[in-house]
Amino acid sequence: LPDRYTWDIGWIVAAADIDVIVAGLEDSERFYEDVAGYRLSDRERDNWTVTIVSTGRGDPWGGGACCTAKTRGDGAETQLFFDVAHPHWRAPYALLSAHGAANTKIVMHEFAHGLQIDHHSTHPDHYRLSNWMREGMAEYFAYRAMIEAGLVDASAVERRLFEACIRTAIMGQSIRDLEDPRGRFWPGDIGFLAITGLVELAPNGADDLLAYVRSLGQGTGRAAAFEASFGLSLEEFYDTFDTWRESARSNHGIEHVWSRYANLQPRIASSIR
Repeated sequence: LPDRYTWDIGWIVAAADIDVIVAGLEDSERFYEDVAGYRLSDRERDNWTVTIVSTGRGDPWGGGACCTAKTRGDGAETQLFFDVAHPHWRAPYALLSAHGAANTKIVMHEFAHGLQIDHHSTHPDHYRLSNWMREGMAEYFAYRAMIEAGLVDASAVERRLFEACIRTAIMGQSIRDLEDPRGRFWPGDIGFLAITGLVELAPNGADDLLAYVRSLGQGTGRAAAFEASFGLSLEEFYDTFDTWRESARSNHGIEHVWSRYANLQPRIASSIR
């Protein structure tokens, strides 16, 4: 097992599941180093602990999730938790199952949350990142890693997540209403669509996402950090995304995520590379 992590492995955990988690972590490390020059050796926290159990009950902190990332102890450590007997681990997304890569995507999603914690943008009692961005960013980076590895097609990902938003009715909500982690909806799917568009608009693409997280971790407020990182105000982005969301929902078609934006907000659209 890689010694960059502290391993906490329970009883009756299959070797195959451990292998998937190890491979997912290593693929995540390579992806972030290639995309943003981020190496785990540069981390701000003392250690990352990877906990793997096989209980089927999910995380023991009250959420019951298959997998999660959180701070540990006095907050100096990042903990990634995986329950490999949980239904969401045993029967994950069909989109990636055909490629044998669905659980790798789960690992990459939690790794992204680990980076958010690493840069102090999340805290157990206070989320500096809005919930749609926290979950959307984790989905974006996980799926992007899978797309770049050739494990899934980008248009298939966008289509599946768009259709999931239609099914759950979250497409009818402004992402302004999805900032609070205690909300009714899990905003990962619509957050992915919003992050995909934000990356299109950002001067430095995906690099600006991690710059935004770092800025929040340094104590900058959401609105100021957003405008400094992405070159447009948070309110401008909300207006732009909501215009697209309503258009896409009414026409029940995604096309390309930002394909209609040139006619919606000329000042913002002019920054698209």
